[in-house]
Amino acid sequence: MKHPEPKYYAPRRGAPTPWGNAQYREHFADGLDFYGTATRRGFRISRLRERELDAFLESSGVIGGAQTARMGYAPGWYQEGGCADAVTACFPEVEPDPFERRLALMSLRLWLSHPKHRGYAPAE
Repeated sequence: MKHPEPKYYAPRRGAPTPWGNAQYREHFADGLDFYGTATRRGFRISRLRERELDAFLESSGVIGGAQTARMGYAPGWYQEGGCADAVTACFPEVEPDPFERRLALMSLRLWLSHPKHRGYAPAE
């Protein structure tokens, strides 16, 4: 499956992210951007996309309801690693291959199983 090419943009000088000033931005779709700084990277998603992510994670049995909002680094921001896997698994605009999205979901579940991230686990 051919991976879509995101549109690369140079963010305005010093565009703020939770990790410092952005050096680049990849635009995947409305409300779905990926920012990179000198040290970290992550997704910035809109409130509408965040509601879609909540519903996806709850229906997948990964996390319960409003807990998704606590998952990001700051509201709407999802750092590379476990949090970004949630965005990758949910949105085909980021990763169109269903197999790769399933791998991202498995990676997210593994990340959430670590004791450091127990507060995000679904309610039993």
